[in-house]
Amino acid sequence: MRAERTLCLAKAMRALPPRLQTVVRGYFFEERTVSAIAEQLGVTQSRVSQLRSEALELLRHGMNSQLDPQNVTPLRRRSGRLSRRQA
Repeated sequence: MRAERTLCLAKAMRALPPRLQTVVRGYFFEERTVSAIAEQLGVTQSRVSQLRSEALELLRHGMNSQLDPQNVTPLRRRSGRLSRRQA
């Protein structure tokens, strides 16, 4: 089960847009600070936090849709960038 989750997470990471991949990799896998990631991307620390939240929601949705469909959360908004990315 653990191997399946790891594989699913890797696939979900590859499905993220490049900026979100950069944030997730930098923050969780490379243990970089929010300020370092913000500097790399040329955005504010607040924006990095927003991107991180968006990425986590997309990853959670993607993994749940593959591993545990009954835990898929409904879209918060029917329109908007996050809804389009989830679709």
